[in-house]
Amino acid sequence: MERHNRLTKRISKKSGGYSDLYKALMDQNPLPILLIDPTSGSIFDANVAATQFYEYSKVELLSKRVYDIHTLSKQEIDLSIRNVVNEGKSSLFFSHITKSGLVKDVKMESVILNINGVNVLHSIISDLSAIKLQETFFQTLFEKSPYAIAILDENYRIIDVNTNFEQLFQYDLLEIRGFTPNKVIYPDWLNHNEIQNHVNQISSFGIIKTNTARKKKDGSLVDVEMIILPTFHSGVHVTTYVLYFDRTEQRLADKHNELLGNVLKYHTEGVVISNTEGYIEWVNHAFTKITGYSSSELIGKNQRILQSGKYDLQFYKDMWSDILSNGHWSGEIWNRNKQGTLYPQSLRIFKIEDGVSKKYVGVVRDISERKEWEERVDTLKYKDRLTGLFNRSYITTCLENKIQTANHKKTKLVVICWDLDNFKSINDNLGQAIGDIVLQTVTSKLQRIFKDALIGRFGSDEFVIIVSGENAVEKATLQIERMIGELKKSIWIENHELFVSGSFGAAIYPKHGLDGDTILANADIAMFKAKQYVGSHYIFYTDMMKDSVKREFKIRNYLHSAIENDEFELWYQPIVELSTLKIVGAEALIRWHQPKLGFLPPDQFISIAEKSGHIHQLGKWVLKQACIQTKKLHQQGFSKQYVAVNVSVKQLENEYFAESVCGILNETECKGELLMIEVTEETSISDSQKVQMNLGKLAKLGIKCSIDDFGTGFSSLAKLHELQMNQLKIDKSFIWDIEKSEKIVLAILSMGKNLQLRVVSEGIETKEQLEFLARAGSDFGQGYYFTKPLPFEAYQVFLSEWQSNKERIN
Repeated sequence: MERHNRLTKRISKKSGGYSDLYKALMDQNPLPILLIDPTSGSIFDANVAATQFYEYSKVELLSKRVYDIHTLSKQEIDLSIRNVVNEGKSSLFFSHITKSGLVKDVKMESVILNINGVNVLHSIISDLSAIKLQETFFQTLFEKSPYAIAILDENYRIIDVNTNFEQLFQYDLLEIRGFTPNKVIYPDWLNHNEIQNHVNQISSFGIIKTNTARKKKDGSLVDVEMIILPTFHSGVHVTTYVLYFDRTEQRLADKHNELLGNVLKYHTEGVVISNTEGYIEWVNHAFTKITGYSSSELIGKNQRILQSGKYDLQFYKDMWSDILSNGHWSGEIWNRNKQGTLYPQSLRIFKIEDGVSKKYVGVVRDISERKEWEERVDTLKYKDRLTGLFNRSYITTCLENKIQTANHKKTKLVVICWDLDNFKSINDNLGQAIGDIVLQTVTSKLQRIFKDALIGRFGSDEFVIIVSGENAVEKATLQIERMIGELKKSIWIENHELFVSGSFGAAIYPKHGLDGDTILANADIAMFKAKQYVGSHYIFYTDMMKDSVKREFKIRNYLHSAIENDEFELWYQPIVELSTLKIVGAEALIRWHQPKLGFLPPDQFISIAEKSGHIHQLGKWVLKQACIQTKKLHQQGFSKQYVAVNVSVKQLENEYFAESVCGILNETECKGELLMIEVTEETSISDSQKVQMNLGKLAKLGIKCSIDDFGTGFSSLAKLHELQMNQLKIDKSFIWDIEKSEKIVLAILSMGKNLQLRVVSEGIETKEQLEFLARAGSDFGQGYYFTKPLPFEAYQVFLSEWQSNKERIN
């Protein structure tokens, strides 16, 4: 890549007029041209014709190497490049591959240019499909034709002549090859303007027929009728055929007409000749193939029979105005074939005058395949490749159009944002292939239920649905409810039974916004609110939602600088051994003193931190502070205390989490056995390999693991055993209502004993609760009965005074 950039910079420098040459070759040349690094094979420049020929954008083509467009092996290509470097030039035949996979036979003419000290492979590409046919025909023509014929290259230099040319002008091919005809057989008195007019007419796709004189080798003149026939491929001039007829032999006149007819007859593009009234006088085989009409069905008919009906009279008036004033017209138009099917074509029309009559020649090329490809490309621009749904760009454009229609008809419009719940977990645990099938499956359900709606995929698992027309709100509500019912059914994919849920948020035009951006934003807000419920749920937007969203937005922004500004603080609540009332540890609880929002408890910012990604930075800060302060307590004599820190599943899904914790322990010189992490039941039953891997690594560091709020989820006993949990913490809701929850509490205590797990009862607030739990066998307790959470300084004082407080508790 560095070499590629260096070459490009050096090529771009203006040196010795190179910029003019570069512009002429690269920007104006109609043939595909590539500039190639002979060392790496990288393509570092290409002209417009090359991008069209290979069907890549310029950016795509410049990211390729020459090996990417060849059918040959790398070794074969490298050998060809070395030969060019050694010999200075080459003209070789290859098969090249376009972006669509089409294999084309090409002629690749390459030379080594030294530009600013750098060797550059300059390659001109010619498509051989038409050239091969012409070579075969003209080889036969050369062998059998009684006429003098010269073949000129794209620069009008002689590359071949037949025997009659040598006899007529008295030159051997070797004497004149590489010269232009004006240097060899043009009379000295020939007007230069006439020569230039011939060149200009050829460049404008013109066929020249004229009577003139030409000079033989001995200096004598011969009166000839000359026809100049240029050949084009894909709109690019490649060859010129010049036919000379000795007018002293009138018997050749009929042969001349026959030859011209054969040349046009075998032309690879369709050719039609008509008179000044538009009536067809002659067509070649290619033209009949394109139009579907036979020559007998076309000759004598007006060209209007081919018109598509897509253009008005003014279009044709403008076309013929150009032809009459400029002598030619070219463009792309639609015509109709014999079957009545419309097809696109490239059309060039030019007039021929010989002083006696005037004719119009049309050269036609069917471009249906190219147009179909362009349409497929346009479709890919606006369609999601996985689901076939429209993408964000298309949906947002259509939404604005539908708003205008609804405004005109005075109807409502419903925009629905739908997001799959926990889709990332499916991808992480079952693989992206399964995730893709899930997306395709729910897409089918959406299309079946929202039949008349416009459906788009905005992101990985985000969908947008637009319901319009009469009764749009009622219809959208019924369809959402049907979709929620459909989601309750399981999906079987490769022996996996999956239950997929999603959150729907809806906004109504014009009630909830007058433009697409506003309605989409409000539907997204409603969806966010719906995600607060468990399982599939839907909510229509209300203005009250804005305040909570604005507050969340502020919190999300303030999180960026909160750690740097030292706005967080750890508070501690002791964990007490119930049999002895000894403090064995404490739970570290984060608090945020936000200067503008005031005191914020964790439930107001932790979930936002998880969604925004700040949880990793925040979690690292909590662990480090907890270790530092726990080590300080040990230095003060409280040597048997551990610290419990809450860790979210988002942190454990980071594959480097355990390494990060290990680094914190080393940095703070805190031992692993002094740290306990508390995870939710959701985390404990996670199938994520990263979660299980991190928990295993933490256990090896001596770090214990506790399940927080136990009893509120659906923990698997097998998982508890597999993950080597050390402790359960009974959720405080059961302790607060212990009279009704007694059996549940006793069951958890019994299970903990059988699984050899220590049990902490959280939320103890009364002496009665304490005594019941102690009798029932709870190992530890935590709650306001002992003390509310305290800042670190206050917690230090509390520990020093615990002995007297313990007697009060007893």
